[in-house]
Amino acid sequence: MILQTALLFAGACIASVFDISTALTKGHDLSSVGLMETDQGAKWISTSGNTTTIESILGTGGMDTVRLRIWTAGDYDLDYTLALAQRFSKAGYKIYLDMHFSDTWADPTAQAIPSSWDDSSVDTLAADLQAYVKSTLKSFTDGGVDLEILSLGNEITNGFLFPTGKIDNNDFSGFATLWKAARQGVTDAVSAGTTQPKVMIHLDNGWKSETVSWFFKSLFAEGTVTTDD
Repeated sequence: MILQTALLFAGACIASVFDISTALTKGHDLSSVGLMETDQGAKWISTSGNTTTIESILGTGGMDTVRLRIWTAGDYDLDYTLALAQRFSKAGYKIYLDMHFSDTWADPTAQAIPSSWDDSSVDTLAADLQAYVKSTLKSFTDGGVDLEILSLGNEITNGFLFPTGKIDNNDFSGFATLWKAARQGVTDAVSAGTTQPKVMIHLDNGWKSETVSWFFKSLFAEGTVTTDD
C-alpha cells in the first residue's frame, strides 16, 4: 500500500495526509557521490581528521538509508546508479530508489518523456513505463540489491511525463493512467522475483498541507489510483 509512512529526508518531506505513521527514516540523497569521487577527486574526512569513506562517516552518525536518483539515460543511468546501490547496500544501508522517468532532471516544471519511449498515445507510453519499471527493479534484484523504498516519479505535484501525464486544470486522468502503469510494473517485478519495496508518491514542498491534501484527494477522486496501490 502507498502513503502509509511519513518519511523525512534532508531536502525532502513526503507525507500522507490520510495515514501518518510513526516511522522515521534517517537518510540522505547520495546520488552524486560517485561523480564527485571520479570527476572531482572528492575525499571524505571524519571529524577526527581521518580520510575514510562517506558510508563510514554517515553510518557512524546514525544514517540508515541512502536515496539514489535514476534517469533513463545520462549521468544517473542504470549502470551508474546500480553500482552505487550495490556499494551502499554492501555497507549496510537501506536503498531508496528515486525514479525520475526522464533522461535528465525531473521537477515540477520539467518532466520530459524519455527520448526512446513511444509517446504516440497514453497507452503506448504507459506500456513503455510499465516495462521500464519492471526491468529496472529486476536489474537491482539481479545485482544483489533489495530496494526498501521506491518513488515512482520525482516531485510530481504537477504530474510527470509531460505533456501526456501533466495535471492540467485538475485533470488527473492522464497522470493517473500512467502512474497506475508504473505501479503495475512494480507488481510485475515482484511476480518475477523481486522483493516488494515501499512504494512512494513524491511531491515537492510536502510540508504544504493544502497542496498535499489537494493532490491526493484529487488523485483518489479520479478513481484509477487507490490507497490499495
